[in-house]
Amino acid sequence: MHSAHVALEEGPPVFLLYAVYVLNFKLQSLILLPALLMLALSITRYFWAGENDFFAPESESVALNVAEPLRCQELQVTKLGVVCQSRFGILMRLDFPEVDLTSVLAGREFLPQAKKVFTADQTTIGENAYRNIAFMLRWEPATPEFLQIYLNEYLPYWGNRIPYRLFWNVQYEECSINYCALWQIVSEQGEILPADVKDLTSDLAADVNFNGVPAAFWNTRVIP
Repeated sequence: MHSAHVALEEGPPVFLLYAVYVLNFKLQSLILLPALLMLALSITRYFWAGENDFFAPESESVALNVAEPLRCQELQVTKLGVVCQSRFGILMRLDFPEVDLTSVLAGREFLPQAKKVFTADQTTIGENAYRNIAFMLRWEPATPEFLQIYLNEYLPYWGNRIPYRLFWNVQYEECSINYCALWQIVSEQGEILPADVKDLTSDLAADVNFNGVPAAFWNTRVIP
């Protein structure tokens, strides 16, 4: 009796403290995850390691045009991926990456990305000539790596699909065909949103930041 009395005075059993801790952590996770995901979606990453020098060379002639982004003149997103017809006449296609959900949930890998560079030597549009054109498309998971440990919390709402964002990045040299004293290196970049895609089916628009406005696309190329 004395030992039991002492134990009660010292505090609740350790296993009860652990259970309370786990419950509090679950509740905090469910409350904080939407806010963290919205914050992560607001941070747009246009460049990635290993290719910065190619798409953003250090030169005074580089012009970074974000205010007037270069978008696909013809654009289609399906369950397979995206098809983009650029103003340079390059027809580009990039399929969604295939997701091995079992490996991701087991922590053996992160959600995969998909990217591809499309090139053209030279073309003329209006009064300007363009050369050394490199256009990249990239599918990136809407859930950043540091939040992917919480995927189990979202999967019941997402079903057998994962939200992905679509980014583009283009670099080229530009000069006037009437008077070309210096070729200017230009780099443009941006993100394609569901609202940018004409006739996008509703089952492909993903409202991942819970504000009623789709900000990503559903990737259904998922291996359970």
